[in-house]
Amino acid sequence: MNCLPQKLMLGVAGLAIAAGTVVSAENLVKAGDAGNVASVKKWHKKLIQNTQDKVTGKSSFQGNVKNIWAYSPGFIEIDPTKAYKLSGSLKSIGKDKGRAYLGLVMCDAKKRTIQRPYVTIKKGSFTQLATDAKVGDKVLKLTDCTNWNKKASSRTIIAFGAKKDFSDLPNHNLSPAIIKLEKKADIYEVTLKSPLKKAYPAGTEVRQHYNFGGYQYCAASSKLVPNKWTKYSGVVKDLAKSGAPNKQFWPGTKYARVVVILNYQAKQGSDCKTLFDDISFVKVDEKK
Repeated sequence: MNCLPQKLMLGVAGLAIAAGTVVSAENLVKAGDAGNVASVKKWHKKLIQNTQDKVTGKSSFQGNVKNIWAYSPGFIEIDPTKAYKLSGSLKSIGKDKGRAYLGLVMCDAKKRTIQRPYVTIKKGSFTQLATDAKVGDKVLKLTDCTNWNKKASSRTIIAFGAKKDFSDLPNHNLSPAIIKLEKKADIYEVTLKSPLKKAYPAGTEVRQHYNFGGYQYCAASSKLVPNKWTKYSGVVKDLAKSGAPNKQFWPGTKYARVVVILNYQAKQGSDCKTLFDDISFVKVDEKK
């Protein structure tokens, strides 16, 4: 009697292999199914439990206010040599459709969030300080900024202690925003929006970074959520050497958390109510 279910299971696994992905049975997300009120509040205090409308299980998460950033409880240890699949279902139930994001917060070995500016580089911008940079300085002198983005509106910064092999990433030694960059004789002068808070000697290797925010939204990015349950998913694999790609783990990633953003930038008085359910983050075997 036990042979038939086993054969069926093997058949399903075979279909998954043929499709290129075998999903691990273990969901690495804790409390991803809104099983009780306490688990719902661990994601965000303004979320409520909806026991009437759900995908599976007893209930779903419901967000009734705008700009809810909900985070999975705890940290998920990442093996960057493996591939992982993030998935979840969302549904709008208000008069207005809500805009949502589903992705990952990357964290380093100390469980610190890896911000985009720590890893998002301007390619070919590796250079050195031409003179000492002192605490309080707003104008720095660099040896060669030929390949730097020179537009004042580009939202760029300087990363100190840069390495050509990117081993410094994620780099936390960042300057205030660059507001002007110009060539003066045989050097470049970089003007900062506010004074330096740390000193660096001449010869310090530096790089230009982009100063943008946001997490990695590998499953859903700025999606207008339909009035029916809709599943979103994305696969992340390999460790990027630099940058903040949507399909790779960012440099230095050792842990991750799931982030769900609901009713993003909803208009004043808008009736956005968004549900999410069945949040899953699993290891997968994916063919290259």
